[in-house]
Formats: sequence, structure tokens, C-alpha cells
Amino acid sequence: MDIKLLVNGERKTYTVPFVKARMLRRALELAERLQGRDDNSITLDELDMMADFVVELFNGQFTRDDLYEGLPANELVPTVAKYMQLAVGGKDPNGVKGRS
Repeated sequence: MDIKLLVNGERKTYTVPFVKARMLRRALELAERLQGRDDNSITLDELDMMADFVVELFNGQFTRDDLYEGLPANELVPTVAKYMQLAVGGKDPNGVKGRS
């Protein structure tokens, strides 16, 4: 699984070989907290939780600030949703399977 971020003007790709089981719990916890929310009602703390979920999923290879700076604003929520789906064993639109 990978994510591409713009870091220091350069497109960097970060990869993780598998999704740790712990991330299943984190994904469910985050989903429960965000249940029924739309993009306009997410608080700053929840936005940080979403970013932290992705950072933890990729084993801290980049920081929350790297994610905020390197990902287009309109892609943050869909990116988090994609990785949450992968963490619970689903597939992303590109056919990549989650937990193995």
C-alpha cells in the first residue's frame, strides 16, 4: 500500500508492506467518532485524528504536517476513508486489498 505526498516540492511515495491489526481498531474507533458527519462538520481535533490515523498506518514515515502540506485539501477526507476501508479488510478503488 502506498501514499504519494508533495514534500519540499518533490513527489514522494511512502509504502507499508501490510496493515497492522491495531489499525483495524483505530479505523473502527475513528469511524465511530465520525459517524453521521459530513466534511463541513468535522472539528479540528477530528481532522487531526484523521491525519494521525494515516501517519500511524504508514508507521510514522511522515508527519501530520507532511500530510497536511503534501496532500491537496480536497483529497484529505477521501484519502482517510480509503485507508480506513483498507484497514478493515476492504479494497480500494485500485483493487489493492487491505489486511492480509
